[in-house]
Amino acid sequence: MRTSNYAGSIVAAHIDELNIPEIVSTLAGINNIMIICQSDNDADIVLQAFKAISE
Repeated sequence: MRTSNYAGSIVAAHIDELNIPEIVSTLAGINNIMIICQSDNDADIVLQAFKAISE
């Protein structure tokens, strides 16, 4: 996931606080976030959820 500059860690912290069961962890950079899921199915669930939010 990409963010605006210097927002990666802030957005990742908010994602972590949501306690989404399919997300194992997040790793943030300056303007990007890697979301780690345990399985491909979990990753697909998270992807679809974020797509729905962004529409």
